[in-house]
Amino acid sequence: MVAGAVMVGATITNKSPVGIKDVTPIARLTDETSVIVVPASSEIRDLKGLLDALKTNPGAVAVGGGSAGGIDHILLGLLIKSVGRNAREASYVGFAGGGPAVAAILGGQVKAGISGWSEFSEHIKAGRMRALATSSEKRIDPDVPTLKDSGIDIVMGNWRGLFAPPGISADVRAKHVAFAKELNALPAWNELLQTRGWDNAFMEGTEFEAFLKRDHDATVEVLKDIGLA
Repeated sequence: MVAGAVMVGATITNKSPVGIKDVTPIARLTDETSVIVVPASSEIRDLKGLLDALKTNPGAVAVGGGSAGGIDHILLGLLIKSVGRNAREASYVGFAGGGPAVAAILGGQVKAGISGWSEFSEHIKAGRMRALATSSEKRIDPDVPTLKDSGIDIVMGNWRGLFAPPGISADVRAKHVAFAKELNALPAWNELLQTRGWDNAFMEGTEFEAFLKRDHDATVEVLKDIGLA
């Protein structure tokens, strides 16, 4: 099974009786930075313009992204908190897929959008969207600042990893980990990472398990601020 940060938020938001804790972690594979965009015709020219609007009236700034409680929603909540407002004031519009989100942003149904870099990159390059900032540690594009470049101490990404069913033997788990390591070493895999704009975030074993706990606890905290946990 492939799962990631979105699933962590979704299971918490939906109060699912089954979550990441109930499966066997194998390895974290990738991490994708989020990007905050507006349509090219927007009066919002830069990140400061968006933050000013959120500070004035968060409820008047509809922002589109993935499902409620996911990483896009969480990032919006953190941005609203960064300007001294309550994350529960967010006007977030969740979409089931990237296509509807893109259509809503380009059609002006929402004022801004948040998603993974690969979801919006072609529209940014084509000039249909204006990228305001990414949530990465370093710039993924020299022309697009990070949130840290703008003085906002937020770094986050949408990680993805491999998981197996619960109760598997140590031997079976070791074989799955070995497969993940082999995959991570393939030149074709690393070419795919570059093509999609994903970071190689390989992690396994107790390190991955510790990361999962930290990620779960941090997600719960933010979702409580938003009012979804």
